[in-house]
Amino acid sequence: MDTVKENLLMSEVEYLRNQMSKTVQETGLTSRESVRISQQLDGLLNELQMQTTTNPREA
Repeated sequence: MDTVKENLLMSEVEYLRNQMSKTVQETGLTSRESVRISQQLDGLLNELQMQTTTNPREA
């Protein structure tokens, strides 16, 4: 996986994790906004997983 793309994805994941934590505290775990952010985060994590599985780094 391209290191730049991986770093970008990881930055986005970290940002969404922080947003989700804040949103859950403010609106609750099952609020529409919390669920929306959770789904976005799931998508990014799936993409990161697929990229690292199909293109593992050289040792």
